[in-house]
Amino acid sequence: MDRYDIKGNLIQYTTKDSNIPVSVVWGYNYTLPIAKIEGVQYDNIGMYVNDIISLSNADALNPNKEQELLNAEDNLRKNANLVNYQITTYTYDPLIGVTSVTPPSGIKEYYRYDTTNRLEKIVDANNNILKEFKYRYATASPITYFNTEKKQTFTRTNCSSNQVGGTYTYTVPAGTYTSDISQLAADQKALDDINNNGQNITNQNGSCSTNVSCPFTFSSVVSGAQYKYNNISTLNNNVNFNVTFSPYGIWQNWSSGVSIGTINGDCKPAVNKEIVYSEQSNNRQWKVFINANGNCTVMLISGNLDGSSSNPVAFNFQYQK
Repeated sequence: MDRYDIKGNLIQYTTKDSNIPVSVVWGYNYTLPIAKIEGVQYDNIGMYVNDIISLSNADALNPNKEQELLNAEDNLRKNANLVNYQITTYTYDPLIGVTSVTPPSGIKEYYRYDTTNRLEKIVDANNNILKEFKYRYATASPITYFNTEKKQTFTRTNCSSNQVGGTYTYTVPAGTYTSDISQLAADQKALDDINNNGQNITNQNGSCSTNVSCPFTFSSVVSGAQYKYNNISTLNNNVNFNVTFSPYGIWQNWSSGVSIGTINGDCKPAVNKEIVYSEQSNNRQWKVFINANGNCTVMLISGNLDGSSSNPVAFNFQYQK
């Protein structure tokens, strides 16, 4: 006896030759069959298929959910109440086509599409090609499309812990790949090359730079501060300057300029530096003078600061050596 769901989809029929009932489970919001179970009536499987139905609806909204649906379909096949029946399951990209078919043997076939959403090949779980499809259109003469230049910049990710990875641009030159389908298909091959090889090549050829720390000696004005901290380092001729101290008890005319310390090592600039720095958290603005010997003097140009303040003075900026 044939049966239909509320959308008019056939959910149960009987084979003519063997008189065996076959149940069909519809998913993707009642639009596509996701399972065929041979030898059982639909009333006897309804309680077991709710999971694959709901996951197919989720897959319709987000293709990244397809693996969850595949796992649920495998679990349906393993259900102790259904092991005596022949089960075939399906997944889809609803606007393109079927993406996998798993027959009763459990050996999956995956359906791959080209950039114009035509079926390109059918592969197994190990990506071995089972079937391949080629499309030819009648033209006056064959057209070969060559990829345009494609490139992407990556950052090296395998440097040691005290190093920073540099950038590397992986380029696929124009004309490296061809297609007899379309320009888009030829360019996609170049993009696939970048996605498959760009990071690995960057990890082989990209640079690793060592981040060098530099000592900082606080001046006599700041050396007795209740709290003080410094972390100054250089990388590729860029210096990160991070100095913080408590001004409490330090009574100075900051607007006239006060020496706070000396930078030592490789972080000293090659020429005198004058940096305008905004200490936004305290609504203060400074001029910072660093000479070639590393001597650091700060001048308050707006805002307030005196020895009764408990808010720390914090300088955090970069400059080129």
